[in-house]
Amino acid sequence: SASKLRVAPAFCFHASLITTQVVSVNPSPCPYQDYKSITEFNSKQLKEINAKKIHWGSFDETPAHISQPMQAGEAPPPSSEKPKRGKKKKDEDKTKENDGSAEAGAAPAEGAAPGAAAVATVLKPKSAVPLPQLGHATEHAINEDVLKRTPLNATSLPSVCFFTFFHTHSTLTHVSFSHDTALACGGFSDSSLRLWDLRAIAQQPPDAASAFATANASSLLYGHAGPVYASSFSPDNHWLLSCSEDNTARLWSVDTKTNIVCYKGHQSPVWDVQFSPLGYYFATASHDRTARLWATNQYAPIRIFIGHLSDVNCVRFHPNVNYLLTGSADKTVRMWELSTGACVRIMTSHVQSVGAVAVSPTGRIAASGADDGTVILWDLSTSKKLQTLTCGPNNSPFAPAPAASGAAFGSAHRASRAVHSLDFSAEGTVLAVGNANGVVRLYDVARATAAGATDSARAGGLARAQMEAAAAEEAGEPPELGGEYMLREFPTKQTPVFAVQFTRRNLLLAGGPYCPSS
Repeated sequence: SASKLRVAPAFCFHASLITTQVVSVNPSPCPYQDYKSITEFNSKQLKEINAKKIHWGSFDETPAHISQPMQAGEAPPPSSEKPKRGKKKKDEDKTKENDGSAEAGAAPAEGAAPGAAAVATVLKPKSAVPLPQLGHATEHAINEDVLKRTPLNATSLPSVCFFTFFHTHSTLTHVSFSHDTALACGGFSDSSLRLWDLRAIAQQPPDAASAFATANASSLLYGHAGPVYASSFSPDNHWLLSCSEDNTARLWSVDTKTNIVCYKGHQSPVWDVQFSPLGYYFATASHDRTARLWATNQYAPIRIFIGHLSDVNCVRFHPNVNYLLTGSADKTVRMWELSTGACVRIMTSHVQSVGAVAVSPTGRIAASGADDGTVILWDLSTSKKLQTLTCGPNNSPFAPAPAASGAAFGSAHRASRAVHSLDFSAEGTVLAVGNANGVVRLYDVARATAAGATDSARAGGLARAQMEAAAAEEAGEPPELGGEYMLREFPTKQTPVFAVQFTRRNLLLAGGPYCPSS
């Protein structure tokens, strides 16, 4: 993508005789049903992997449902039914099944006895990963944000605050924001990071002299030996992670603006890094085709996730911190279990490299974006594709010239529509998409997933729809899919969108470098 200047290590090749055949027709789209070519698994093995039981819900140790909680010392109401033989064992089996997993239900059956839910309360399972405790100040800040949160839906859309970075179009590689909206971080191709104090900048008068004051409200961080491709703030906003082409990830102190730890382990450039929702753990994605799980107090990785056939471009934690999602240049999205390191989901529907992944706060819906501007919504409980969305008509200044046609037009168009960032709102009802064509788009997740779940031809029509889209793009007319689910779009003048991020109060932050037309 345009935001990352990736330089792969050089390889040596032996000369050999290659026989080629020239044909006069356009190349046909790749075989989308050929799972083995992109996953190393046949369709039967893929179904077995995707049939594994996962816990996509919350892992809080609270009752799953209590309709009428009993008072202290109160006896459960007597049941009018007579006990039957073997019923106790069946009830125990049902209790084991109702553990917050994908197959378990969360609500009591209709017509149940008034005290049945209170008697048979089921605790959700404990997390399989040791989780840290947040500080009191962080918990207080999160609670305050939740109380002041504005719910979002199709009729109540978020406010969008877009940050444009001038004179950085050839050097800025990524943008990230702190959870309290106080800081913005940018990575540059000269191996540096810059932190901007957004609150100090907001207090400055909007005049020409404020540009010099803006420079004074920022800090430079040096330590990497190559372009910095991604960064991530900790939940308490005191720490910052970054990754670089120098094969390392680094931990920085936001308070002292110094480098604390350098994490080495990858054998190739590191494309992405992400803090877990509770801090302490973080994950990295690399050109060496692996993703790795780390702890901030350990130099070596805790888990190494191996299975992708090409670069791992992006990583995102599941909200319950028991799973990790990765997107790869092999056109697949995988879900890994942190406690065992096993792959529990492989999702194949993209036709281009996957560059962005996001998971809804509910934990059941995931979104992935590819270089061709396609965004796919997934049901993690079944690994099924729910809906396909595209970035729509390309009316940005980065669109290819009208004179271009055929394969040249298609290649240029895909490059200008690459999805850089995805994020769900706090309730998971709105999906924000930022891509290289300079438009921020909002989609109605509820309608899109509901329509996808009821589409009986979803699986059978996947290859046909994708092949029609590829054929139309080769002809120079890329189609728009899922346009009826788009709530609104916010175009920029000449700024590709590098990052979109919802705050805890549902304010949407976005940013990118201004690209002059010259």
